[in-house]
Amino acid sequence: MSGLVLGTAALRDWLAEDQKLHDWAQAQSLPLYATTPSVAMLLANVEKLKPTQRKTWTDSLVREVPRRFGPRLRAFDLEAARQWSLLRAELDATPGNHKKMGTELMVVAIAVSEDLTYVERRQVVHEVLPQLKQIDPWTNSTYPT
Repeated sequence: MSGLVLGTAALRDWLAEDQKLHDWAQAQSLPLYATTPSVAMLLANVEKLKPTQRKTWTDSLVREVPRRFGPRLRAFDLEAARQWSLLRAELDATPGNHKKMGTELMVVAIAVSEDLTYVERRQVVHEVLPQLKQIDPWTNSTYPT
C-alpha cells in the first residue's frame, strides 16, 4: 500500500481547514489516510474545550472523519502492534527526548506497517527512526533526506 497518513496534529489542522495543508493535499497523487489512534487522541483533547467547541469537534471527529476517509481510516491492528513494539524498543535503546512519544507512536507504527508516508511537522523521532518515511507539508521537507 502506498499513501499519505496524517499524524495527529496534521489531522487536527486538516479538520480545522488549514489552507496550506489542504492545498498541499489536493496537489498529491497519493491517497490521504487518517488513523483511529489520532481520532482517539483528538477526542481526549476535545474534552478540555468549552461545551460548544466540544460538540463541534466531537461531531467532526466521530462523523466527518469516517465519512471523509471511509476505508482510508486505518485502525491499530496486530501488524501495527508488532511494528509498534519494534519501534518502541528502538526508541528506548536510543538516548534523547523522543522517549516521551506516546500514542503518536501508534500512528507511526501504522505508517511503517502499511508502507505509508507519515505527514506531520518534523519531530525528534525522525532522527532515530530512519525507516519512517515522512513529509512536512508546511516546510516541503521530506525525511529521510
